[in-house]
Amino acid sequence: TYVTQNIKINLFKSFTIIIDSKDEEKKAYEQIQEELKTKILELSYLPEGMIFSRYEIWKRKSMMEFIVNDHKLFFYQGVNDRPSSLSYVSDMRELEKVYNEYLDQEISIYQRQLDKGEIEISVRLVSGNQYALLYGIIDEEVFKQIVYGIKLYGE
Repeated sequence: TYVTQNIKINLFKSFTIIIDSKDEEKKAYEQIQEELKTKILELSYLPEGMIFSRYEIWKRKSMMEFIVNDHKLFFYQGVNDRPSSLSYVSDMRELEKVYNEYLDQEISIYQRQLDKGEIEISVRLVSGNQYALLYGIIDEEVFKQIVYGIKLYGE
């Protein structure tokens, strides 16, 4: 048995069983929800070619990493005891607002130009003492589709 990019491959005599990264992604959401002890968000839409790569969980936050076309998309979620202490400082500028039907809210999309000329796009969601941050270097229209598909995990 060996693991490459969170895709497990088990070799049995003449059989090869590949466990899709979607299974690993589901396990990650479940573990994050359990560790954070709250309902979390999920990315219900991922574009063709984007794969779940890995995740990490710390005391009050988590990070999921997705890869598409040699670029990474990061999805952070966390909880904080004091909602007013959640701050976000960035040099990003607002690009536009999109409406997410699942969450029934408008979500601001931000962008900034990086040193190498690439454009990083992000959204930030805050509700009570919970927050989520999605960002990466990705096509703007594809990113919007991902944002449209953010919803509560398991619903």
